[in-house]
Amino acid sequence: MNEFEKYKEFKDKCDFVYEGIHVNKAIAISIWHVANQRNKSYYNIRYFINFVRKLTVPQMKFKKDQTILSTYGRYNRPDYKELYRMVIGKLDNTVASFDTLEWKYSFYINFQIIFSVLKFFLFKKLGNISLMDRLGLISETVYFCYFIKDLKKNDYSQIKKYLSQCDHYNIENVMTQFFKLQGINTLSLIEGVCCVYKKNIPLDCIHYENFETDKLLVWGQYTYDEYVNWGISKNNIVVAGYPKSYKIIGMKQSNTYKKCMVLLARDAYRSSNVSLLDILKESNTDTEYCLKLHPGSDFKFYTDYAQKNGMVIIPKEVTVQSCLNNEKFDFAIAVNTSAYFDALIQGVPCLRFKDNSFEITEDYDDFFHDKIEYEKVLNQLKSIELNQYQKDVYTILKHHMGMGIDNYREEILS
Repeated sequence: MNEFEKYKEFKDKCDFVYEGIHVNKAIAISIWHVANQRNKSYYNIRYFINFVRKLTVPQMKFKKDQTILSTYGRYNRPDYKELYRMVIGKLDNTVASFDTLEWKYSFYINFQIIFSVLKFFLFKKLGNISLMDRLGLISETVYFCYFIKDLKKNDYSQIKKYLSQCDHYNIENVMTQFFKLQGINTLSLIEGVCCVYKKNIPLDCIHYENFETDKLLVWGQYTYDEYVNWGISKNNIVVAGYPKSYKIIGMKQSNTYKKCMVLLARDAYRSSNVSLLDILKESNTDTEYCLKLHPGSDFKFYTDYAQKNGMVIIPKEVTVQSCLNNEKFDFAIAVNTSAYFDALIQGVPCLRFKDNSFEITEDYDDFFHDKIEYEKVLNQLKSIELNQYQKDVYTILKHHMGMGIDNYREEILS
């Protein structure tokens, strides 16, 4: 079985239902890691605190005209929060918005819940997993059962809709299930351009495999088509557009193509990153390569590589948005990252590296997989008529990112 099949089988085995809510959906990411863990436990002893604490849902007092409840989930990601605030800013006072990162923990223990979860998991045939992982699954399931119990204390009788930042994971998955059981319509935002994986399926598949909301507001037509083709109903998805404020910067007229920002993927794709870097160091182009690493990357590994091969590391504290512009860089190369679109928005021509370890859309010929193809596609980029390239870029951004589309207010408030 591949990793996706192991995950699916294991997730079914972990289907503990409390108050009508399938808790395995809330812990889907943990289930993926346990199912595919090799030679060591995913959980550790710190998870056991979940037996004696709960995330306390505050007393929610809604104003008379507030009929929509919205939450920002427990994601310590400033970029996600910025997207969420952009959408909330498009709405009116009928929306009551809560940042769940502000919700506090309190001491709590419920032996009845603990016993029920223990009984379910201890006698379940879960395959070859460690005792620590079995206890970790129990503790995390208990945590969400406590949360469900606390969630029920509020009066939601005037609420007609629930809008989450992310419906497929953690407490917002629980809240989406909960409000659906109350007959309240649910909506969810999305954090980027998403695709359906057909080979070497990664953890990211949980975005659509664990789909829960009544209506998902995706950015562009590309994600809509991917999800519908996978089997999600057209009634459950709408193209809402790119939620951020933006200005598409035009490509510069005189481009020497001498300085390149290399936008690397996260460390799960280190082999792909290194394959690209090996191509670049052997290429015949007279180019300075500056490496922008994913926030979770091994900086020492890439710093050592860069020093040995005459490349530059962009400092960790410098964001892509602050330095990716056509005054500092002539072009960019992306490895399995949505920063590809950020480059195009900022007026920086961008190529894409392709290998067999991840999906890539081939709707525009700007990708390569070896040294010969790299030099060929770079020369094509240099020779393309600028006005035509700018039109191509706008088509890409509209189709994938939803540029020029803004349906959030209509879809959420209607």
